[in-house]
Amino acid sequence: AEALLKINDLLARLTDGERVLLQQRSEAAEETIQHSNRIAGGLVVFGIVLVLGGIALAWIIVGAVSERAKAHAEARAERARAEELASAVEVATEELKVQEAKLRQAQKMDALGQLTGGIAHDFNNLLGIVIGNLDMLRLRAGDDRRALERIDDALRAALRGSDLTKKLLGLAQRRQPDRRIVEPNAVLADM
Repeated sequence: AEALLKINDLLARLTDGERVLLQQRSEAAEETIQHSNRIAGGLVVFGIVLVLGGIALAWIIVGAVSERAKAHAEARAERARAEELASAVEVATEELKVQEAKLRQAQKMDALGQLTGGIAHDFNNLLGIVIGNLDMLRLRAGDDRRALERIDDALRAALRGSDLTKKLLGLAQRRQPDRRIVEPNAVLADM
């Protein structure tokens, strides 16, 4: 019985020791679980922060990509506008050259018209003197048929010259010319 008592005592001490050890291990496990829960909570918070940071980063990236696409579109539009303006400038430059050429031609024609008008005016004055003298010769020619024919031919030529100078003066003054159909044979026969 003494051995049994010793065994019982030993078993009780062993059981008490194991209970204490189990209690210590349970407390340590509980502490580890609480520590693990705190770490897990921190990791959850860190994970949430990472997810929110990822969402924010994605938002920023989407905004940047959108801005980049918008900037590319604006650059293409500006490039197209610049090409359009360059084309318009080229067309306007060509039109300006054409208008300048027309202006130079008009100035030349104006100068030619002034010159023609001056010459026609002077020539008309000379023809007036010739026609006046031919009229006086006609009166003095009397019955000399040959002299009268020559005077009449010269008078007709001077009158045609006077008509021509009137047309030249009209052209110089920018009047519309008198257009009419003529019979070339009649004109030649009249000469």
